[in-house]
This record gives sequence, C-alpha cells and structure tokens, in this order.
Amino acid sequence: MTSIGTLELEIVADARKLRSGMSGAASAIKGFAVAAGAAFTAVALRAIKAASDAEEVSGKFNVVFRDVSRDAKAAAKDLQESYDLSSTESRRLLANTGDLLTGFGFTQDAALDLSKQVQSLSADLASFNNLEGGAAEASRALTAGLLGERESMKRLGIAINETTPEWKAMLAEVEQTTGAVCAQAKALATLRLAQLQSANAAGDYARTQGTVANQTRALEADIQDLQESLGKELLPAARMTLESLRELLTDAGGDSFEGLKDAIAGAIVGFKTLGAAIGTAVSGAAFGAAKLQELILSATGFSDEAAEMAVQEVQNSR
Repeated sequence: MTSIGTLELEIVADARKLRSGMSGAASAIKGFAVAAGAAFTAVALRAIKAASDAEEVSGKFNVVFRDVSRDAKAAAKDLQESYDLSSTESRRLLANTGDLLTGFGFTQDAALDLSKQVQSLSADLASFNNLEGGAAEASRALTAGLLGERESMKRLGIAINETTPEWKAMLAEVEQTTGAVCAQAKALATLRLAQLQSANAAGDYARTQGTVANQTRALEADIQDLQESLGKELLPAARMTLESLRELLTDAGGDSFEGLKDAIAGAIVGFKTLGAAIGTAVSGAAFGAAKLQELILSATGFSDEAAEMAVQEVQNSR
C-alpha cells in the first residue's frame, strides 16, 4: 500500500516534471515567437519597399497616360490577368514603353495601343524562350528595338536589318497606310516585322501557362501583389518616421536647441509608430505562447486559476 508520504513525494515529483516540461515548452514557443517576429519584420520592410516602388510606378503611369486614363487602366488589368503579371509590373511595362513612344511623337492613345502590343509579344516571347528576366527583359529588348537599337532583339529570335528588301517593303507599307514618317514609321515597321518573325511564339504563354516555369512567374507576381498590399498598410508610419528623421537632420545643422529637441521627439514617435505597425502581427505571438501553456495545463485537469498560477510561476523561475 502506498503511504501518504510516498504519494505526496510522487505528486511533488510529477509536478516538478510538469513544471520542467512546461518551462522547456515555453522557451521553445517564445524562441519561435522571436524568430517569427524577426522574420515578419524583414518581410514588413520588403513590403514597405514594394509599396513605395508601386507608388512611383503608378505616378509615372498616370502621367504618361493622363488623357487616356480609363483605357490605360483597363489595358493594365487585362495584361495582368492574361499573363499573370503583378499589378505594378503590368503598369510599369506599359508606362516605360509608352513614355518612350510619346517622346517619339506618338499620341497617348497610339502609344498605349503600341505598348499593349509590345507587352503581349514580350510575355509570349519570354515564355517561348524561357527568357531570364521574363516579360520585363523581353519588353526592354523590344522597346529598344522600336527606337532603333535592335541588337538585343536577337536574344528573342528577331533579326531586323534595314538593308534588306523585307525591311524596305515593310517601311514603305507603313508609311503608305498610316501616314507615319521617319522615327514613327520605323518604330511601327520594326514592331510589325517582330510580330511576323515571332509567329511561333504568339500565344505561347496561354498554351504553356501550366508549366513549372510559368507557374513560378505567376507565383512571384502573386507574392509581389501581397507584399504591396501589406506595404500600403505600413507606408503611413514609414512616412512619418522618414519625415521626422529629415527634420532631425535639418535641425541638427541649425542653432536652435529647442527645435532639435522637438525633432528628436518627433523621430522617436515616428519609430514607435512604425514599430507598432510592424509589430501588430507579431505582438500576439508572446501572448499566444502564455495562453498555450494555460491550455496545456487546463487539459491535464488543472483549473483555469491553477493553470494561470502555474504559468506565472514558470515564467518567474527563469
């Protein structure tokens, strides 16, 4: 028969084992929370950068196509959905090519139409050739070709030589049917020949959308969109911090000590605000760790009050 003293010793020993186990579990959980917090902070900083870049791209896009805004936005949306591009990437590609074309004298409407054709062909060529750099790299090569720098187009399987009968015939046709002359006519002729020479690549992205390479590009675009969405939530706090830091640096070079104190205070508030914004999703981890301990204890038969006391004792013993 087990004596009362032996039973007490066994209970104490079991309690110590439980306490030791809970302590180890708590340490592991808190370690995970710290690691998760650091990882999320890195993600948050990348998200702020992505959202900031998206703002710059949107600004350029809105200026380049300011008179055809509705059509431009519809074109960007169609490009995004048809070729699994991120929202910002579709606008970036359209704006970069459109900006150069308007500089060549094309109207915004014409520049938008040509840019759409360039980006569609770029996405198909990138897929067809499994091009490193994807649609963006193909777009750079094609856009440069429209401006007369055609060497990079050879990477896409396109070779255009202005001394050939093919070129001369195409240029004459463009001038006759569109009324375009000089640089504009050459740009249009270059695009038409590029499209003719890329007949095998036309529609390749739609045909091979399920391949690993194209699914990888689509996943990268989804991640980019997700980063930007998160970054947009953090941008106000980031702006506040940067504005405070700039004010701090400005006042540091001045003679006003009171102004410097105010700038330092503003910078501190800015950092706290940014930290709070980033930490919102992280702060729950430590709280969750303690609650998990309570749940484990409760599941073993402890009352809620006893479980909470046990957790507090484990934390105090560290």
